[in-house]
Amino acid sequence: MDDRDTRRFDRAKNLLTFCDDNSADLAGIAPVQEHLANIRKGVALVSSAWAGQAPLRVTKSSLLDALLLDFKRISGTARSIELRSGEVGFSVPYNKIPHRIEKDIKAYAHSLLSLLEDNNAPIGEGGDTPAQKTAKAALRQRFLDLAINPAFVTLLRRDRDALENIAKHNTTEVQEGTEDTALIDSQLTLINSEVDILGPIMANIYELQPEKLHAWKRASRVERDPHRGKKDDGGTTTPPAGPA
Repeated sequence: MDDRDTRRFDRAKNLLTFCDDNSADLAGIAPVQEHLANIRKGVALVSSAWAGQAPLRVTKSSLLDALLLDFKRISGTARSIELRSGEVGFSVPYNKIPHRIEKDIKAYAHSLLSLLEDNNAPIGEGGDTPAQKTAKAALRQRFLDLAINPAFVTLLRRDRDALENIAKHNTTEVQEGTEDTALIDSQLTLINSEVDILGPIMANIYELQPEKLHAWKRASRVERDPHRGKKDDGGTTTPPAGPA
């Protein structure tokens, strides 16, 4: 919320505090209770929307780090398999860890998944044959025999997909923040209308209690922007005082 919205929101909360403190005066007056209920509802909606304005963006940095860690664990295990088995060149496809460049990391993750993960698409669309799936299962078992995380392929897929979807996620978060801003504005406008209706009613209730009427007016007033200059009687704008 901007400064003006914050002042309008503070006005609504101050007004409700005044009414709670003076609930005995207002308890039996149905119109007052109706409009106060509307204001309470608006305040609750604004509070919720305000909390949702800050997008919960996911950072690419953490996902890139996660994928690089996936690569290192697979690469290290592949080297151990090669050394134990004497199968020269076994680890080569797993030792091509790229620099920390997003497009290269995505491509390398895809290449590892093509080696280790079953492709369950129809065979006519490039999916694995039963023989290929059997060979991949045997390959994965070689890694599992050396105590790698049993879900190492699933984790690699998860991190790869998360990096792929991050732009969509962050765009959605920004859009939701925009919608929250619109909701805040509409609810503060409705609250303003409710206060306009309540003003004359409260003036009637506290006609013979000037101190309470003054307190109501103070609570129901939107505070002036402290950064805006005031005009003197001659219409000249006086800028806000600067530091001494």
